[in-house]
Amino acid sequence: VTLLSPLTRRPQLSPLAEKELGVLLKYKAAEVEARGLDEDPSVLHMYDYRYYLNQVEEKDYQVDHEALRQYFPLDAVLDGLVDIYQEVFGLRFVRIDPETVEVTTWHPEVLLFVVYRVDADLPSTPSNTSRGTDPLNDPLNPLSPRSNETLLGYYYLDLFPRDDKFGHAACWPL
Repeated sequence: VTLLSPLTRRPQLSPLAEKELGVLLKYKAAEVEARGLDEDPSVLHMYDYRYYLNQVEEKDYQVDHEALRQYFPLDAVLDGLVDIYQEVFGLRFVRIDPETVEVTTWHPEVLLFVVYRVDADLPSTPSNTSRGTDPLNDPLNPLSPRSNETLLGYYYLDLFPRDDKFGHAACWPL
């Protein structure tokens, strides 16, 4: 029940949160009974939430997540997410193209981004580092930090299932 507790602290959201919690718990109770699980059907854990929400969407609202995929192509979704993170958090993401920059990842489908923090109070110009040494410090290279940026790190995105990979969503620090 602690999953939706932050919502219940706001009086205008409390009835809606309680109603949604009740629907999710109804689905959990039915599954616990049908499968004979040794679990408290009145407790919704964080790991339960997405599973039972999918059940509600599919059974109560006939949402077909596979059919929705056609309206959300991967590149458009990634571009949109990157734009949001850049705007909200003052970052710049630069996707590294393995065709033009030599990178090492654990699989060819892994995407790699360079992430910079942008100081909006400073002018944005190419850095003053001389050309010809490190390609990430070449002022004519889009991967190079600008004068108002600080390198934060690298972001690896491994989106596709494989036989030698976990079958669930995961986030691992490197």
